[in-house]
Amino acid sequence: MKLPLILAAAVVLRFCPASLAAPQRLAGCPDPAAVATALAKLVKDDWGEVSLASVQAIWLTKLVQHECEKTEAGRAVPCLVFVSQSRIISNTYECSEAFEFDTKQNPDGSPSEQLKAIKVLAAITLQYATHSRQETVAVAKRFVRAIGFAEAEVETVGHDSSQNFERSDGQGYGSAIELRITRLGPVWQAYLRILHGK
Repeated sequence: MKLPLILAAAVVLRFCPASLAAPQRLAGCPDPAAVATALAKLVKDDWGEVSLASVQAIWLTKLVQHECEKTEAGRAVPCLVFVSQSRIISNTYECSEAFEFDTKQNPDGSPSEQLKAIKVLAAITLQYATHSRQETVAVAKRFVRAIGFAEAEVETVGHDSSQNFERSDGQGYGSAIELRITRLGPVWQAYLRILHGK
């Protein structure tokens, strides 16, 4: 009696419409639930205290170091970016995470050998591609929710192709997100740049 039930279930599942099946991730893209879990752990901390070692302990993918330079108060200051290279198609990052660390400076602006090793997490950039706009919006909502935004704000994700969110946690820490949802050839991508601090 069990065999006919198993066969019937197999036949139903075999002919189940694709819209009812769970979406498949693009090759190389990490599980968005795992990314959201790691992200939630990071935004709970004061980013001035978040070290590269703690990011590497929390994050799921290998990070590759790149040196960078940005302009602050009209002068160039060094920074470091650690990037995952999860999915790169035709030299375009479709799924990746980047962690930007500022390098502390002496009061005169010169890098100190002693302080040069001290890095402060300044920003996180996430790029996540899926097969459809609907899937991409769902992933973006998951990430915005993980950062701690209220459900009312999460529900607005995807209403526009470019959105900005800000929040404060009541303890002096705030988060800001720049969000863009765009089409990249055959895939859709969510781009989130996250700033967090006092």
